[in-house]
Amino acid sequence: MKKDGSTTLGFFESVTSAFKKVFNFFDKPKLFKSSRVEDFPDAMKRFTLYLANGGAAPRAAALICPCGCGDTIQLNLLTGVRPCWQVEHTKGLVSLNPSIQRKNGCRSHFWLRNGEIIWCKAE
Repeated sequence: MKKDGSTTLGFFESVTSAFKKVFNFFDKPKLFKSSRVEDFPDAMKRFTLYLANGGAAPRAAALICPCGCGDTIQLNLLTGVRPCWQVEHTKGLVSLNPSIQRKNGCRSHFWLRNGEIIWCKAE
């Protein structure tokens, strides 16, 4: 064992990580909910898909990237402009179609299906 205690610290980090994995396995995933707004708020909440009003149908959506990077992702919902996403609500759960693939920043690629994030496999 090193005198600086780094081996002990490494052991506790490993044990802590194992406990987190076990408890997260039994936790239900945090589900996204949708919120209709006139304009996107300056301070957005995680696990919220904001839908900006455009009359009967929202014109845009925004969310905090679920990877944890903290970036805001804004999506077009107007069918005449590309790219375009569609929002569905089924039994109170929100979905987006197609998937969201960030070309910059964290480069996350995921689906929002029935409130859950489904990560795409790396190519």
